Amino acid sequence: MGDLVDNGQDDWQWNAWFDGAAKLFSAIPIAPVMGNHETYNLDWKMALPTYYLSLFALPGNGPAGLERYAYSYDYGDVHFIVLNTQAEELRTWYPDLIKQQQKWLQKDLAQTQKKWKVVFMHRGLWKHPFNGPLDETGSTFAPLFDTDVDLVFTGHVHSYARTAALKNDRRNPSGTVYITTGRSGEQVWDKSPQKPIDEVYYNPLDMPNYLVLEASQAVLKVAAFKQNGELIDQTEIKK
Repeated sequence: MGDLVDNGQDDWQWNAWFDGAAKLFSAIPIAPVMGNHETYNLDWKMALPTYYLSLFALPGNGPAGLERYAYSYDYGDVHFIVLNTQAEELRTWYPDLIKQQQKWLQKDLAQTQKKWKVVFMHRGLWKHPFNGPLDETGSTFAPLFDTDVDLVFTGHVHSYARTAALKNDRRNPSGTVYITTGRSGEQVWDKSPQKPIDEVYYNPLDMPNYLVLEASQAVLKVAAFKQNGELIDQTEIKK
């Protein structure tokens, strides 16, 4: 869900990341998401994510000029879409990063025949302090999510949270569920904010956490666990 490393051009951090996940990757394919930390250079200034793009063999079916920054793929009954939310960090090179993805996303959603549509993106949709209106990313993508996306996973804030189903930024049983996935590494944030629209919130300060997604024609199931296997939350989406 992004921020795979703390500094996107640090060789040691990438080597440690791949070493730490080697056993997992031998059994499970990875579909990475770019976070803001992948766009920092060694001087902690904004930079193109050259390491990230060179280390992963990503589909080239994203928006024109942003191939591999965003992409989509099918797995089972699900169409997955990976979006790029690093508008602030990449503005020098891609001043219309979010808008460029808007038309592509609309076309991509229209073309898929899969029952379920799931989006991965690093940042969420709301302005800081996360209880205000939609930000640029949210105002651009949310109307498309409202029409045909069942579930959106985000990262960035290091906590786990699940919203009610939302449409037009209001609770609606036929809307989209937003899940912030928590953390898998060592970095915690004790001030990670809880949103008013969160039905469940948990800050994994004691240990990392992970999620399991199960999909069938009948239902999408998501369960969140602490690293020791203790259940944090679970939900089902049916349509």
